[in-house]
Amino acid sequence: MPLPRILRPDALWGTPAGEMTMAFAALPVAIAAIPWGYVWRMYVRRAPRTSPTPGPVPLP
Repeated sequence: MPLPRILRPDALWGTPAGEMTMAFAALPVAIAAIPWGYVWRMYVRRAPRTSPTPGPVPLP
């Protein structure tokens, strides 16, 4: 007895659901490729600066 169409391995190819699945299939690879140490240091932890932003230099 053949499988119903929805249960076949190629059931999503050529459908809108299949296109969306392929778009999100690369998401784990992209997450793994992100340099998480840099993201943590620059955007999450955000250490305070040691010196304030310099102002204008006074004229002599």
